[in-house]
Amino acid sequence: MFVAAVVAAGCTLAVGCGSDAESGSDASVGESTPAVTAEPTLTPKQYSELERLYRALVPLEAVAERDGPQSSDRFNTGMARACRQVGRTDRLLAAMSDACQRTVESVAALGGLDCDTLANCRALLAKTAQVLRELLAEMRKLEPVVERQVADVACRDVLLAPDQTAIFEEAADTLDRFVEAVDANDLDAIEGANADVQAAFAAIDDGPTARDELRVFRASCRPAAG
Repeated sequence: MFVAAVVAAGCTLAVGCGSDAESGSDASVGESTPAVTAEPTLTPKQYSELERLYRALVPLEAVAERDGPQSSDRFNTGMARACRQVGRTDRLLAAMSDACQRTVESVAALGGLDCDTLANCRALLAKTAQVLRELLAEMRKLEPVVERQVADVACRDVLLAPDQTAIFEEAADTLDRFVEAVDANDLDAIEGANADVQAAFAAIDDGPTARDELRVFRASCRPAAG
């Protein structure tokens, strides 16, 4: 889902998650190379608007991977602009635009947090858990709209990304456990929770890149003719 890719890029910017994805340009991004085919699912307008939104994230994610936190303003400004430019001509596009804008706002709220002491790490991870739960709420708001507007299961799964939703839910729970361990001053629990937090960030980081999201969208959500 587009939200998942924004979160992964935001993780790089705000929390310092690493990324194994290649940065820089990718000539294949401009080409459609689907691994699967799908029956027409979206109107041409819906496909055009959403494809442009997915495509906008690709260069911004590359900058985030290359430059890290110092690129946060550029990333957030660029994504907010792309979200606002989605034509709100039907319920699906309006819902995707709203979810996009609120996702960028939530990710931007993580900016400026440091994690050089236990207290700072507690604040950072508590805020991150809150942001993840806000994003999960956005995903749930999208579900009824997507289910009514998109008949094809493959395209619906691209837009709702149930696997990524489960990863975010587990990550939020893990971050909550770290905060609870710090509040209890339980050093053993803190050590264990810290390892779990690193694993949670790794799981988010291993999720689909913007290029992945774009390719899968193109493969699974072909527009209806006409």
